[in-house]
Amino acid sequence: MSRVFVATETALRREVVIKVLPHEMTGQLSLDRFRREIGLAARLQHAHIVPLLSAGESEGLPFFTMPYVVGESLRARIAKGGELPLHEAMRVLREIASALSYAHAQGIVHRDIKPENVLLSGGAAMVTDFGVAKALSESTSAGGEGLTSIGVALGTPAYMAPEQASADPLVDQRADLYAWGVMAYELLTGQAPFAGRSPQAMLAAHVSEAPELITRRRTSVPPALAQLVMQCLEKRPADRPQSADDLLRMLDSITTPSGGSTPADRPRSAVASPARAPRLALALGTMGVVFAALFWWRGRAPMSANGGVAVAADTASVAVLPFTELSQDKSTGYFGDGIAETLISALANVPGLNVTARTSAFSFRGKNTDVREIGRQLGVATVLEGTVQRAGDKLRITAQLVNTGTGVNIWSQTFDRSAADIFAVQDEVARAVVTALKGRLLVAQAPARATAQTRDPVTYDLYLQGRFYFRKRGQENLEKAIDFFKQAIARDSLYAAAWSGLGDAYSVLPNYAPTADAAKTEREARVAAARAVGLDPTLGEAQATLGEVLSEDWQWAGADSALRRAIALSPGYSTAYSWYGELLIAVGRFDEGLVMAQRGVDLDRLSPIALNTVGRALQANGQIDEAYRWFEKALALDPDFAPSNQNAMMIDLDRADSVGFFNHFPDKSMKDGFRQVWQAGGRDAVRRAFIDQRTVPPTMRAYQRAALGDLDGAFRELDTAIATRDGLISFWYPIFVGPILKDPRFAAVAKRAGLPALSR
Repeated sequence: MSRVFVATETALRREVVIKVLPHEMTGQLSLDRFRREIGLAARLQHAHIVPLLSAGESEGLPFFTMPYVVGESLRARIAKGGELPLHEAMRVLREIASALSYAHAQGIVHRDIKPENVLLSGGAAMVTDFGVAKALSESTSAGGEGLTSIGVALGTPAYMAPEQASADPLVDQRADLYAWGVMAYELLTGQAPFAGRSPQAMLAAHVSEAPELITRRRTSVPPALAQLVMQCLEKRPADRPQSADDLLRMLDSITTPSGGSTPADRPRSAVASPARAPRLALALGTMGVVFAALFWWRGRAPMSANGGVAVAADTASVAVLPFTELSQDKSTGYFGDGIAETLISALANVPGLNVTARTSAFSFRGKNTDVREIGRQLGVATVLEGTVQRAGDKLRITAQLVNTGTGVNIWSQTFDRSAADIFAVQDEVARAVVTALKGRLLVAQAPARATAQTRDPVTYDLYLQGRFYFRKRGQENLEKAIDFFKQAIARDSLYAAAWSGLGDAYSVLPNYAPTADAAKTEREARVAAARAVGLDPTLGEAQATLGEVLSEDWQWAGADSALRRAIALSPGYSTAYSWYGELLIAVGRFDEGLVMAQRGVDLDRLSPIALNTVGRALQANGQIDEAYRWFEKALALDPDFAPSNQNAMMIDLDRADSVGFFNHFPDKSMKDGFRQVWQAGGRDAVRRAFIDQRTVPPTMRAYQRAALGDLDGAFRELDTAIATRDGLISFWYPIFVGPILKDPRFAAVAKRAGLPALSR
């Protein structure tokens, strides 16, 4: 993205390379901060790193300089000869790992490791553009948020780690190790893992597809080396080597005969000889920082969401199970759930720790499943479980952290406190878990903090009961949830979490209560969401509530901003990813919607809502068979999950598959009635029956009329949908196909709803 020039430095009469940032990039940068960040990178002095010489500004354009010497890039080397001889590939890879190890020790992460940024000169490999990506991201006008916010990521699609592709704000040195793995794969086989695909498809594959084993492409690669490269390509950062130092040690073990390599394959020393050092090469080409918009693939199937995999014992990952309630009063079962959920929220904010979302973790309630099986299904290395017992004002909480690979306790403790100390106990448990994992699985960092935003135990108790009933869904339970949230707010009107819960309950109530006053519930949801955000703008759940409410009100831009903030504040909150995925699907950004939906599944593998959202994105993208499979996955977890039943049913109707259609029908009496309609008049008669049901939303009626070829009738229904602000327009609009899309009236309808025109 930069303009590259070769110039002569007059003071020393030497050739240098000048890289100048273009005008369109400079408006986003703080020039002072850019210079400071470049200055930090310029301190790197290593035999396998091309140094930064200087940085400055000319006529408002930032630039930086590097030495220029004769040589070629690793990309040019691959282009000429394809795969490298094993001994040469291993030498180059070790030299790059050595550069990474040194830079990471100085706190500098490259973020754009690729063959274009590795130079070969005098037999030595040199890494260039170290620190440039970080300088750009840290010097944006948004204080480091702009260029790496959700929707835009720094890096090159062919080499981007999954966390970079989703613009995770917590990207660390392990992203460089992933890129190293991609490059190693390319050096050893002649092709990157997902070569030949579009940038969107590459991004998708890095997140969701396992590369073909190296040994299938080149049988002569030592098994230990092949295993190391594949480990670097693990999707989860915690499953890769945790540092470049670890990578170097593994490489060195491979270069011995016992490590699987022959003596002829041993790489030479990683340190360039003094005679070679002055001949460092800098190949001219594109700048090492590429802006990659978050798009997704077409025609590629995501990974199975619930086919659990074995996880290495040293993976920094945990699932918090619902704490078992031992109190005599069994009506307080919500309390153990609340403690577990609060701990999930606290631990999810620990950098480097992967925490399973609540829905998946709580799916094992009461099943007495062995922790090894839980680890396999959820892909976690540890499980936190416990009990809670209350008697009057006394509280006893026991907690234990278990290794899912061995079934052995890593840590356990009992806490006897006053019930008023619940917040302190939650803090203690969260801190103790982090301490137990630290040194073994986590880098040093501040302990998690679980404290809620109220210090009143009664208020917190009411809030937990509200969340307990909210998760049960259904009209009766949601109305109970609303009542408990209101009681909590009555005791502490400044409790942001309770306002957020109230907004969530009001926003979903119309989906379960057809007779509810939709206008009233939407108004209440807006008030509650605004209050939650106003009280605590840093509460990710509150931002997500606001985003969902704004989506339902068709305020797409505001919803987009709120949901991106929610993800940035609470990167472990899977619901925010699912809601953001739904928003992106609604506004026609199907590929990006699939990115967010898949991230929601990664965090909550056993959530029907998360699985359904992936299906929705695929359906909108025209991948109907794949979408149907994801709806079926959701129904395997919850056969009564209405959204997936409805989605699958409509696909069956479009296919004229009566068997599947009636299998997904929710109500027996309605099923029998529609079966008679189908038998008498076929699929078209069923479509007309849907249209005649006035309780069916107008957008769905429009879809059925369009399928029957009645475009005039379809547009009348869409006019009604616009006039009544049909909340389902964001669901049905993206899946319209056929002649209705080509009708100019469709673009006019989209404009009125603030949605983009679609084309297939």
